[in-house]
This record gives sequence, structure tokens and C-alpha cells, in this order.
Amino acid sequence: MEIRTCPLYPYPGLTVAEVDHGTDQSWHFLPFEDRQAELHALNSRYILALGSRKGVAIFDREERRCTVLKPDFEYIGGRKKIWCFSENCGSVFLQEWEQKPGFKKSSKIALRQMSADGAIDRKIASEIDFHVAQILVRDDGCIVCVERKKIVAFEPRSEETSAWHFGEHERPIDYDNLENYRDGDDDFRWFSDDARYGVRLNLTPAAIFHPSWRQRSKAARAIDQLLKNMGLLSQSDDLHPDLPGNGTPQRGLAVEIFQLAPIKLMRSIVVRYFPEASFETGFVRRDDGTILSRAELAKLPERMKDAMSVSVHYPPRLHERIANIEWQDNSDDFRVSIVEGTRKVPSNYSTGYDTVEDMSFRTISVTGDFGPLEFVSGEAEPRNFDSRPSKKAINAIEKIIRERSNHHIECGKLTGASVATALTSVCKMMQSKGVKELVFNGQLRFKFRVEGKLQSEKKFFEALLKMPAEAVKEWLPALRELLAFYGAEARTITNDGSSPIMSSASEQGSAALSDAALTLAVLDEVGFDALRDWVVSVDQEHDYCAARKVFPAFAKKTGFKTPEAISFGLWFFLQQWQTVNYGKNWLGLFDQAKQVMTPRRFAEVVAEEWKGVAEFLSEKWAGPVHERVEDVLGADDWSQEALQELDKLRDQGAL
Repeated sequence: MEIRTCPLYPYPGLTVAEVDHGTDQSWHFLPFEDRQAELHALNSRYILALGSRKGVAIFDREERRCTVLKPDFEYIGGRKKIWCFSENCGSVFLQEWEQKPGFKKSSKIALRQMSADGAIDRKIASEIDFHVAQILVRDDGCIVCVERKKIVAFEPRSEETSAWHFGEHERPIDYDNLENYRDGDDDFRWFSDDARYGVRLNLTPAAIFHPSWRQRSKAARAIDQLLKNMGLLSQSDDLHPDLPGNGTPQRGLAVEIFQLAPIKLMRSIVVRYFPEASFETGFVRRDDGTILSRAELAKLPERMKDAMSVSVHYPPRLHERIANIEWQDNSDDFRVSIVEGTRKVPSNYSTGYDTVEDMSFRTISVTGDFGPLEFVSGEAEPRNFDSRPSKKAINAIEKIIRERSNHHIECGKLTGASVATALTSVCKMMQSKGVKELVFNGQLRFKFRVEGKLQSEKKFFEALLKMPAEAVKEWLPALRELLAFYGAEARTITNDGSSPIMSSASEQGSAALSDAALTLAVLDEVGFDALRDWVVSVDQEHDYCAARKVFPAFAKKTGFKTPEAISFGLWFFLQQWQTVNYGKNWLGLFDQAKQVMTPRRFAEVVAEEWKGVAEFLSEKWAGPVHERVEDVLGADDWSQEALQELDKLRDQGAL
């Protein structure tokens, strides 16, 4: 099964997937509606999708449907995507956190089993402290979890657990002498498909010499035996085909082969020898395969150099040379991909250069036998392979998104009654389907059909601002109800950890229904409390609409001439922490408060509004309330008396 994927422009947060590209059975779909995904074929029928941050989904290629959708599932593994698929159980197994009381994450292992057909979804917990690095499945259905220091095996049908520790197979490594060593380089990372064997790098540094040279002295033979005891040199290394016959110092690239569950070191084997000098200066390989060090090349006469067809290699460090290990179908042999060196070659697609890797490949058996070394030039590897889905698939997904992203509302003629009906329809749609169901890719948009023509939200509400006052009175209550209901729903959604709901895919876009909120702020003198929950749902660190447009419009309309307007203004003042600075005047809020309220009542309103703000905004962002208010009040008697009243309320625990 071929799976092709690509990000979708202008929705880079989405992934287009196409299965069986270029065939009559081609099928395209959107794995998730609000995030990117990585796709993996479980078998010839089922496909696993893992969300970029979280989320798991399974798709049935034959029935062309989603069988499992867990958008909130937090799998462990990050970019490693730790999971396995058991044909025996017909299930995917992933690791998840075992929660402790108080929402603290435990180190105890827990596996989630999800059957591909959606019939099974259960947690398999364990009392073993364990951080999984890889999940494997044995032929008998047993699930094998590998960590750096131990292996745990689960029997999913009985939920029995067995643990095998590495123990005596840990070997001392002088990491200080390993150039470019990274934590984890000595981990198991390559496993046979039947979970019987694992391979890891042998990082013990050592120089190897040709046997005929070693046998010239007792010291050389002692070194030879020491290397064998260390596991770097096997008994068959005297016959290794990579060793030259001229006594040139060589360095061996070795791997360790382990039996898994229970853990047992089988052997260490050198998969490739390299000239010692090549690690210092690089080396040269002629077309006939002969390898010369840069020093050896320098000794040759110029006429011989000119006659040679050579390529200069600058190889990576020893333990970085193994690019990959692929186990064969029989799980008794594996193929090692070794980086011989990197070169710059003229680009096929520009006037510049591409970097290519010259590779060698060798098949190794778990018994210690190995095949010949095969060299492949970097130019022979395919470059810039087009793995994008077809244009037809991309266009079809774009059409689905257009239909899914915009909700059409009928309005008819632009009259007070028809607008009221249209706004009520929006609210009823949210109430019946749920706001979360209407959101697509983190966005919520409506289009209004006015006299047969579709209008965007922005144009629709701009037209509403121009309507006569008598018409506005007809639909203003419906707008209040709409914003109050949506704001409460949006606030609940963002409280669950979801990103704020936006009106577009643009990074500079505003929150959903921003034009509706601005319209209410411009026109409504009494119903502005409907904006509270909407304001809370806005990402005020990045979205400036509420602070730079909506609140100034509200201030202009009300003039803060009523206690209700001042209460709303103080609430906005207390919860606003990032997007804008109105200075000490705050658009006239505090000057008008002195005209409308007594100092004591002002202090009481501050305390009342802070009580609501403190439920969702920590003091880290809001700052001490008394100090914030003191910064914007003057030195007049009213201000000083108000601060004294705030002190009293603070002493009473009201602030």
C-alpha cells in the first residue's frame, strides 16, 4: 500500500492523505481537521494516523472510513511515535501516562490497546517503573517494551507481565574518548520483525590491524586477544574481507547482536573496516573500489593522479557511519547501510550543488556470517522523489474544507426582522450542533446570503452598522443572545486546553465572531455584558481586536456614564494584561468613575469584578490589584479615599 501525504496550503496545519495513488482504487481523506498527521500502514487494510501534538485515528482502506478517532489521546514518544501493531490481536498498542492523584504523571508503564476495527479500547496498566523507548510485538502476540536498561513483556490476552533486565550486558564505555557522542547512541534501536533480536552499536573505540602484521609480535597478539575479549573482534575477524594485505592500520565499525526477552548477548561483530587515516583527513576511493588515504594520494606522481578517476570522501565519526539497519523477512539476517562519505555534486535542478552520500551495504546473519560489501554511489540514489498526493486529491480536499469551514445563513432582504431571524438561526445552529462541531481547523466562520448573494461576516456586520436605529432595535437582542451563548461555549472549549477559536487561518487573524462583537460594542449601550465570555476566549497575547477595537468602541458608545458601564470597564481593566496600554486615562474610565460612584462603591465594584477575573487569570499576569488601581488613580481626595477602601477590603480578604 502506498500512502502519500502533504501539508495543505493555505492550511499548513492540515495534512492531505492519498492511498493507492494513480490507481482506480485511489482514496483521499483528511486524517484530522485541526492538526497535521503522520500516517503508517498497519497492514494491507488499516492505516494509523498520529496527530502532530496528540490524537490517534485508524482508517479502513476497504470500507473507506475512520474506525477509531481519539483526538485527545496523548501518546508518549514525541517524534519517535512509539507504537506497534499486532496482527495476532488486530490492535495497535501505544504507551500512555499513568496519572497520579493531583494530575501528576507517573513513571509507571501503561499501554493503550486500540483494535483496528474499533471494537477494543482499553488500558493495560503495570506497577513497573518504566520509560518505553520502543514497543515490539512477538509472533506469539506478546508485546515487548524496550528501555535502555530492561525489557518488559506483556501478554495482552492475560495481562501477565514479565521483566528482563539488561544487567550483566551493560559494558563500560569511555564516553570521554568518543568524539561527537550523543546520549542514546548506545541504545537498542534496530529490532527484528518478530521481536526476537535487537542490535545496538558497539561504541568501544579500538584500532584494528591486519592479521599478518599483528602476528609479528607477542604484544600485537596480546592486543588481538584483548580486543576479542572486549567483544569488538570476533574469532572470524582474521578472515574479514575488508582487511588489506599491506598491514595498513584499520578501525572496525562493530555492532552487538542481542536476543530479546530474556535478554542475552549473542555476539559482537565488525560490519566494516576503514583505514585509520581516513578518520583524520578523509580518503579517496577509485572507480575500481581501491581505497587510498589522502596521505597515500599525495605521494603519487602527478601523472598517475591525473590518470585516476577518484572521488574524495569526508566521512562522519565512526559511530555515526551506520545510517540504518533493515531486518530481512526471515528475521535471521539484517542489512546494514553504511555511510562511506559525503560529496558535493552538481545539482540536477539548479546551478548549485547537492550533497550526496556514498553508501555501502552488507547483509549480516545473527550467527555471525556476513555477505560481501556492495558500494552504491550517491548519484545512484533517487533525489527529489515526488511523494505528494495527486492534484485531483488535493482539489477534492480543498472543496471539502471550503464546505466544512463556512456555514451559510439565509437572511433575505436586509431588514430588522430578517437580520434578527438570521442571527437567531446562527445561535440555534450552535445550540443544536454544538460550537465544537462547527469549528474546523480551529476556525469558525459564517457567510450570510443577502438578497441571493453571499457575504462574509465582515461585510454583513458592516452593513448592519449602517442600518437605521429602528431596525437595529429589532435585531440587537438576538445579537446579544448569540454572543453570550457563543462566548460561554468558546470559553469552555479553551478552558479544556484547546487553542482559541479563530475567524481565519491567518496568523494575524482575529477571534471568531470578532465582527459581531465589534458591532455590539459600537451600537449597544446596555447589553455589553454579553461580551464578557467572548473576551475571555480571545488569545489576547496575539489577538488585538478585543483591546484595540471592541473595548474602545464600547468606551465611545457608553462614555462610562452608568454604573453598569463602569463595572464592565473595570472588569476589562482587571483581566487585560498583554495586548494594549491605554495609559492612566483608560479612555476616561477612571475619570467617569469619580463622577458616578462613591469611593467605597468603586472599591466594592473592583473587589466584585476581581473575584470573577481571579477564576481564570492568575495574579502572575494581572498583578496585585491594589497596585494596579493605584497606578491609574490620581492624588485627589476621591482617589485616596478609594485606595483606603481597597486597603480595608484587602485586609478583610476580599482582594
